[in-house]
Amino acid sequence: MINKKLHLIPFLIITVFLFISCAKSKENKLVGRWHLVDYNNPGSTDTTTWEFKADGTLWITQDTTHIDTASYDFQTHSMRYYVEIVGLGPTQSDDDWDGSYHVDKLTKDVLMLQCQDPFLRWEFTK
Repeated sequence: MINKKLHLIPFLIITVFLFISCAKSKENKLVGRWHLVDYNNPGSTDTTTWEFKADGTLWITQDTTHIDTASYDFQTHSMRYYVEIVGLGPTQSDDDWDGSYHVDKLTKDVLMLQCQDPFLRWEFTK
């Protein structure tokens, strides 16, 4: 019985290590410039870019104009990935867009974030 428990310990250590490594890999995919897909104005030539920096800051630019800065934290809860964003809003005094965004999809080319409160969905391409 004790021998079986001893075999279980390395398995648990490896599982925890793989879970942590996978989360870091997802976080590394998040860092970089993401172009917002604007479904409301399909003919628009404006380009909105969200840049997630490695230091936990988020810069938003429209065309070449810096329009907002926020901070973010990449988190995992119950095997799901979230991006907690603080300080994001249409104006400096309006933080309507702050929240915990569930990462619906994150690949090297596509990012989909969804927040329940307030309900917002953002889709990006690299």
